[in-house]
Amino acid sequence: MASNPPLTPPQAPASGRVREVVLDPQKRLEAPEIRLAPGLTSTLTFPEPWVSSPACGDCQYGDAPHQGQFWRLDIDAATNAISIKFIAMPTAAMLRTPPVTNVNLQLESGLYVSLLIVLTLEPKESDLRVDFRLPAGAASKERLTQKEKELSAGFDARVALAAQKELLKALAAGTRCRAFSQAPQRADGMVVRLEQLCSNGAYVYAVFTVENRGRTELSLRDATLTGDDGSTSEELRADESVPVMLFDKQVLPFNGTARGVAAIPLTTGIVPKTVYTLTVAEDGGK
Repeated sequence: MASNPPLTPPQAPASGRVREVVLDPQKRLEAPEIRLAPGLTSTLTFPEPWVSSPACGDCQYGDAPHQGQFWRLDIDAATNAISIKFIAMPTAAMLRTPPVTNVNLQLESGLYVSLLIVLTLEPKESDLRVDFRLPAGAASKERLTQKEKELSAGFDARVALAAQKELLKALAAGTRCRAFSQAPQRADGMVVRLEQLCSNGAYVYAVFTVENRGRTELSLRDATLTGDDGSTSEELRADESVPVMLFDKQVLPFNGTARGVAAIPLTTGIVPKTVYTLTVAEDGGK
């Protein structure tokens, strides 16, 4: 992208204005409006570098070929400044509807800046220079926030990868299931039907459904799978990163159905030969 030589900050002229705009990341800021008359140039300075080149909706960039754009945008990354100028021939239609465009950029601290560039026919209304600044300490806070987001994204990716590896490890041992067709268990309008008891290299788990045959809404609380050898799906409850039970729906209306899984972790990978009991509880104590 072509650009002009480094921009020289203009002196305050007899016509036009020089002003300062505070970009406070803690407050919602309407897109600052930059007003500019034909034949004048506005220089905009920023408190820190941008992460990608400023983008303009209807601009010729520097000395690039003109293709009917109304505005020209010149970028000086060395001084964190841009200049913009109206380069079209003013017409009577512009008196009725002044042309506008937008300039968007993101500062290296992560703050997004969107500007609205508006044509004015009054030179004294033109913004010949606008200095954007951040409140004291805001730049470092924004950089920290951006870094925290990057670290969080990286951590989430590592957790997802670790979970995938654990799943594959469990699947590598093969999955064995026994289907059940016995009559469901009923209690005060809640119907629990055991569908399968399965095992793989990581868990023994029960797959089941819960139906609400009562007249009131049913709020499921938890499900526990217990072995007669003392093993239980409650063992890992303290570690929230390892789920041992799951409902696809937590609240059931009348005649609603939820599917659930309750599991016991296998610390040795060996499935104990024992009798298992599935208990499903809801907030009403059923």
